[in-house]
Amino acid sequence: MQLQVVAEEPHDIPWMMESPFAASDDRHTAQVTSNIRAVGFIANPERVNDLTVCMKGPLMKLLRGVPGFAGAMILHSHKESRSVMIFTFWQNETQAMRTSWENFASVRNLLSPLVDLCTKVQTFRGTSSETNGRSAERVSA
Repeated sequence: MQLQVVAEEPHDIPWMMESPFAASDDRHTAQVTSNIRAVGFIANPERVNDLTVCMKGPLMKLLRGVPGFAGAMILHSHKESRSVMIFTFWQNETQAMRTSWENFASVRNLLSPLVDLCTKVQTFRGTSSETNGRSAERVSA
């Protein structure tokens, strides 16, 4: 999958991408926990690029107004170009589980001309853990 990160401010992106690899104790182990709502879409065949542009622009503008929204990642499948998944990050578990943003009328009006189907909605508590700084080097290579 191809990954695009959308954050509130440009300085938020390093936090999302690098903090899981920061050392936090004597053994150089770091853990970061996130509350994530994952929503999958199948784009209309001729509207895949339009969907991406919409998610990065107008959709993010809408989500920024939702209490607890902390940013998003947009993933595009390498195998199926129409398959798009968006991970939205939330300040707490309750917001991730209960904020059904994909069902908001404004979101449906925005996305309905661009998608054939909403495939799956799941919520996650994500924890990233690494032991030593070598993993960060692999990610940036």
